[in-house]
Amino acid sequence: MPLRLLLTLTVPVVDYSVDSRSSWNRLLIFFNIILGPAVTALAFDFFLQEVGTAYLMVGLIVFAASLVVALLVAFTSYTYHPPRYYWAFSFLGFLMSIVWIYIITSEVVNVLEAASITLQLSRALVGLLVLAFGNSVCDLVANFVVARQGKAIMGFSACYGSPLLNMLIGVALGFLIATATHKGTYVVKLTAQLGVAAGFLICGLLVALIFVTLRRWKADRLLGVILPIAYIAFVFALLCVEFIP
Repeated sequence: MPLRLLLTLTVPVVDYSVDSRSSWNRLLIFFNIILGPAVTALAFDFFLQEVGTAYLMVGLIVFAASLVVALLVAFTSYTYHPPRYYWAFSFLGFLMSIVWIYIITSEVVNVLEAASITLQLSRALVGLLVLAFGNSVCDLVANFVVARQGKAIMGFSACYGSPLLNMLIGVALGFLIATATHKGTYVVKLTAQLGVAAGFLICGLLVALIFVTLRRWKADRLLGVILPIAYIAFVFALLCVEFIP
């Protein structure tokens, strides 16, 4: 498949579970070093940057630097034996995986935005229901598995740690990129959907805190029933705000 070919050419794989000689491919690493940074430059849209009254070909600079590094790797390694710095390509693979996640996520957001325009839905509703569910379903499954293994505290902590990371780091980076793109202050339009979401979020946190405190820091089945009912009520209220004038 074309996507698999692109991933193979841009994401280096360091596999120590098999013989390093069989996993090492000098020609493939050569293309990984060249094409990986080029795809990154295209993904983050800094291939061509305006500097004053001129345009700086950042993409060409990145390509030239990548070519130099690739040639150094080609001349300091062997065809059938990996070099001593073979482990360093795992970091490049990790970074390129993040880049591809960013690319795929951007396309998903574009599809959701097109769907919201076609179905005449607000962006807030699509983000609070569809995109939020897609972001959280993996955490939901992971926390459920951890709780089933008898590590309830770990799963319970992750339920609050993951949204905290998204709220603090995600919102900070989002506004940082928005202000850099708009070259000034980015004005947030507070909609009714966002108000409902903020209200249910605060109430849900307070209910969980008060409930666990009154139960002497014990979470039982009643809490497991109250919180899902609260989420169903949130979805119902959000749909009412969206479709009922």
